[in-house]
Amino acid sequence: MKKTLKYLLSIAILFLVFLNLSCKKKKPEYATSTPIAGFLYTDNLGNLITNYGDVSDDWKFTTNLNAAELGLFDFSDTINMANTVVLANPKILPAFPNPAKNYIAFSGQFGSISEYTKLKIVVTDPYLNVGFRYSLLVNGSGYYFFNLIGNFAFQKNGIYRIYYSFSAKDKPNYKMGYGDFQICPGYIATSNCP
Repeated sequence: MKKTLKYLLSIAILFLVFLNLSCKKKKPEYATSTPIAGFLYTDNLGNLITNYGDVSDDWKFTTNLNAAELGLFDFSDTINMANTVVLANPKILPAFPNPAKNYIAFSGQFGSISEYTKLKIVVTDPYLNVGFRYSLLVNGSGYYFFNLIGNFAFQKNGIYRIYYSFSAKDKPNYKMGYGDFQICPGYIATSNCP
């Protein structure tokens, strides 16, 4: 009886070990409502080259961010919002170069010199893991450029999304959107990128 019990217990433990080893961890579902579907390729000066996949929502303003995406902008900063305004026509330019190797720049035009608004930038992977968050006051005194790769850990052959949001006093996230980019060891014409 004891031998049978030990034998059954050994088989049960062995079964549990094999079951545990055979179970693979499931990758998380995309937290975004739309998985990254394409890239707008640009050269190192920001000139448009071509696109890969569906880029219809990239680098535009949208009201279709889901709750998880909106939550990305929920981080504290020390920006004084007292004299900020809602900009009539802010402009976001596609990140460049895309795909990137060592750096990627992100820029835009933001109203007139006397108009200030808050810009929040969040860089994530497709699963909304945050690599970089930043906020600042911007105005129409020119273009602002951000060297994003230098500010967060990235993986070669990785894909990322830049979320951006404009806020003014009593008007959080009045304009927002996103754009996608790739990190590649080479440049567009390599087998390492699509």
